[in-house]
Amino acid sequence: MSPEAVFAEDVIRHHQQFITHRRALRDSDEYRHVTPEEWTEFEKALPAAPGRTRAQIAAWIVEEAEQQS
Repeated sequence: MSPEAVFAEDVIRHHQQFITHRRALRDSDEYRHVTPEEWTEFEKALPAAPGRTRAQIAAWIVEEAEQQS
């Protein structure tokens, strides 16, 4: 059986709202898609957080987004 990440619906919703808000703040000329190299670097950073699950990292991202709102 492969491991699966299960996120609470409110975590996903808050993250999506945060991303939408951040994108709205940027000029469309400045917005670009993440490069494959950047995405790989991001994925490598997630498991590098000692003792923290991806769900915990996602929750931290939501907390940070709420503090910036």
